[in-house]
Amino acid sequence: MKCLSWFDYEDTSLFDPLVNYFDTLIIGNSIGLDDRSKYTQELFSKEKKNISNFQVLYDEETSQNLTITLDQEDVSIKNTSVIKDKFFNQKILIDMTCFDVQDLTYLLYILCKEKITFSICYVEPKEYKKKEKINHFVSSASGEHSLSNEGNGINYLPPFIPSPVTKKSAYILSLGFESYRLAGFMQSDEIDIESEKAFLLGVPAFDIGWERKAINANYKHIKSDNSSIHIVPADDPIQTYLKIDEIHRSLLSSNHQLNLLPIGTKPQSLGMIWFVIEKKLTCPNENIGLMYDFVNKIQNRTYKIRNIHLWNFDNAN
Repeated sequence: MKCLSWFDYEDTSLFDPLVNYFDTLIIGNSIGLDDRSKYTQELFSKEKKNISNFQVLYDEETSQNLTITLDQEDVSIKNTSVIKDKFFNQKILIDMTCFDVQDLTYLLYILCKEKITFSICYVEPKEYKKKEKINHFVSSASGEHSLSNEGNGINYLPPFIPSPVTKKSAYILSLGFESYRLAGFMQSDEIDIESEKAFLLGVPAFDIGWERKAINANYKHIKSDNSSIHIVPADDPIQTYLKIDEIHRSLLSSNHQLNLLPIGTKPQSLGMIWFVIEKKLTCPNENIGLMYDFVNKIQNRTYKIRNIHLWNFDNAN
C-alpha cells in the first residue's frame, strides 16, 4: 500500500469532475450523518455511477464476532474473493468521511490482501458542534466539542491482536477534542497504566489554534513521566505513518509490544490503519495491535464543508 499522490481541493467544484474518472464509490454506514458525509454519494448518484455499501456488524457486548457485508452480501475476512471479483480492474474511490475507524480498517485490509488499488477521499468540515451549546456551531471558539457518545469501550480489532500479550506494552495514540475518550483508555483494564505512551498531536491543525483544543481536553492525561508528545499534521496520513514507524523502530531494541489507538483526526487514523495493515501483511511476527473504543457518532456533529483531500494508493505490489 503506497501513496502515489495527495491533492487538496479548497474549491470543491474542482473535485466534482473527478466523479467521471472513478467507476465505483465505496461508502460506509455514516451516510447522512452530517453535510459532508453525503457529499460524494450525491455526486455519484447524480452521474448514475456505481455506489457500493460496506458495513461491519459487531456483537453489542464484546465488539467481536464480525459480520461483514458488501452490498448486503456476506464477506469473510478469510475468504475475500467476493471483493476481488466485484472490484477487479475498477477505479475505486473510498469516502472515508462516512466510515467508522473499525469499518475502514477491515475494508482496507481486505483490499490490500487482494492487491486492489484504490483512492481515498476525506471531506473536511468547516465547523464542529460544541458540547456546551448543543445546537450552536463554532469554527474556532474555545471549548470541548461533542462529536460522539460512549460505546462499548476499548477492545482490539481482530486480526490485529498482538501475541504474546505478556510482553511489555507501549501505546501510540492520536489526540482528539473529546477528553472522555482518552480518559476511557487510561481507565481501561486492557492497558498497563505504567506503560510507555506516545501521543500524536495534530499540528498544524485543521484550523489555526485548534491544537490548543486537543491539549486542553487531554492535558491531565498526557502529563505523566512515561508519556511523550509528537507533532504530526492533522491532515497528513503519510507523516503519521512515518512518525509511527520512527517510534516503532525505537521500541524494537527494548522488545516492546506496540499497540495503536486512533481517536484523533480521520487522516491520522488512516495513517495508523495503514501502518498496522502493512505490518500484518508483510511482517506478521511483529504482532502490532490496533485498538478502538467503538464510540457512537452524534448526528449533525459538523456543519458545512471546508475542503476535500484525496489520496491515491497503489496496492498492486
